Amino acid sequence: MSDEAKYKICRLVDQQIRIVGLPIDEALPVGILCGVGLFVGQLLVMMVIAVVYWFTIRHFKKGQGSSFLLNVLYWFLPGVIMSAVFKTLPTSSIRYWQK
Repeated sequence: MSDEAKYKICRLVDQQIRIVGLPIDEALPVGILCGVGLFVGQLLVMMVIAVVYWFTIRHFKKGQGSSFLLNVLYWFLPGVIMSAVFKTLPTSSIRYWQK
């Protein structure tokens, strides 16, 4: 086995996974919207909605990382929804650690 096959060196440490040039948090909802449009026969309408969604998300994420939307969901969604997705996180109502 050659040395090149043993190691994978990323070009950037914080390089994120991209789908069709979009980060995951943008590509997944756009893909779902386009898929729903294809399923219900309104592809053009759902593509327009997906583009509007994409521009809106890009506007809100300006200058933030890709985990920005996940942090917003954590702080503003009810704890019941977030505890179903993330089992180990404390609820957002406990914002300050007790001494």
